[in-house]
Amino acid sequence: MRYEFRKPAFSYQTPITMYTRNIGIAGLFIGTLFKVMHWPGANIISVISGVLVVAATVFIVLTKPKPWVTGELLRSLIGILLVTFLLLKVLHIPFSTASLGGATLALVALFVVERQNFDPRKAMQLRSPWLIGPSAILFVLGTLFKVMHWPGASVMLVLGMTGCAVWFLVPQTRKLANA
Repeated sequence: MRYEFRKPAFSYQTPITMYTRNIGIAGLFIGTLFKVMHWPGANIISVISGVLVVAATVFIVLTKPKPWVTGELLRSLIGILLVTFLLLKVLHIPFSTASLGGATLALVALFVVERQNFDPRKAMQLRSPWLIGPSAILFVLGTLFKVMHWPGASVMLVLGMTGCAVWFLVPQTRKLANA
């Protein structure tokens, strides 16, 4: 069985911007894990990762050939606002919720704009579901356990957030039909 790397979602994306953004997102998971576990270095990991994500996303948006597709622009805006919220919240900077509010409004606008184009089959196609599924479950359960101060939260958070970070770092491949 042969594999090939998945092509970028949009023709104007390059592998460098895709991988820079994915590395940044994985770093945000790790930085958030460090922050939740009170390990040293959380802020610097989060800031560097956030800058990578925002820079790659802005570069992708600025190099996109015209005309703009509203859904793509809103998705990019949501990503930038969520990363900004995370950075402001992690660094305890006031007014971080304004960024979250902006991301929420952009998400509502995205639902309104793309309500006709939504295809549930396409939304459920995840690469490596064997990795992201259990990782997401462990992440959510670990967060619940951490909030409730129940034992076992740390192990679940470490496994879940590390799994999510690894999922972003796994090369995006697809199976090729036998020739």
